[in-house]
Amino acid sequence: MRIAKAVYAGLILMALFSMAGCGERGEQAGQQWIAEQHRALNPTPPPPVPNVIDTPPSSYTSTVYDPFSPERLSARLRAIPASGQAGVIFPDAPLSALVIVGFMTGKDGGLVALVRNGPEYRSVRKGNRVSDQALVVKEIQNQAIILGGDGVLDQRLERPK
Repeated sequence: MRIAKAVYAGLILMALFSMAGCGERGEQAGQQWIAEQHRALNPTPPPPVPNVIDTPPSSYTSTVYDPFSPERLSARLRAIPASGQAGVIFPDAPLSALVIVGFMTGKDGGLVALVRNGPEYRSVRKGNRVSDQALVVKEIQNQAIILGGDGVLDQRLERPK
């Protein structure tokens, strides 16, 4: 019985000591520390909201090609032109159907034109023969290709703007 009384007395003493820290002084010190930390933060204000620029609506029209469509694929290995004109780029296309897409600088430093006929794209260099007339590329300028042939006046294929 003495052991039980000692255990009860110990439990009561532990409860009293644990309650001693719940005084009002600790709470005030905690609130004061929080206030000091808040003042030390100096929060920066967010940047101002920019003005909304009202832009007029615009519509874009373009033709979207399926990248896996068989009509779009034009790369062929050892292709033989159907018209029998060997070495001619776009042998079945009239000159009016060709469109200059852009220009690049070739390995030798000269300009190379990127020409499109429908879904097919080809690079054209000086000296190549182009179109159903087999015109020879005489010069590639910044925005055009000068073409000529035997007994034919020089023609100019310009890049669309």
